[in-house]
Amino acid sequence: MWDWETSVVLVRDPSGRVLLVRQNYGQRFFGLPGGKIEDGESPGEAAMRELFEETGLRTESVTPHSVHELTYPVTGGRYRAHVFTAESLSGTPGVQQPSEISSVAWYDPAALPDPLTPSARAVLTVP
Repeated sequence: MWDWETSVVLVRDPSGRVLLVRQNYGQRFFGLPGGKIEDGESPGEAAMRELFEETGLRTESVTPHSVHELTYPVTGGRYRAHVFTAESLSGTPGVQQPSEISSVAWYDPAALPDPLTPSARAVLTVP
């Protein structure tokens, strides 16, 4: 069983780079835009809400990509991460919540920053 559930969004630009946010707290992990699913919210709704709150990008729909059960390295808590993809985006990506996110940037999958969140690592790297 898991302690909480999250939804994250895998966004790629036309050249294949991935959009990552850097947390402005804790270990300052780099990760896919996303966060905890709120009460009464579906994983897809949470993904779209978090994408907008963290990056300013809007999408009308997301497509399920994968689900991972992971352990958060700082607390040892178990969580379930719902991963979605998004296309047909509108807006320009940028930091929307400076208290939570310090940067929003595109990264080449062959040169990912460190440290990555467990969900980003599960989706973007080969074990």
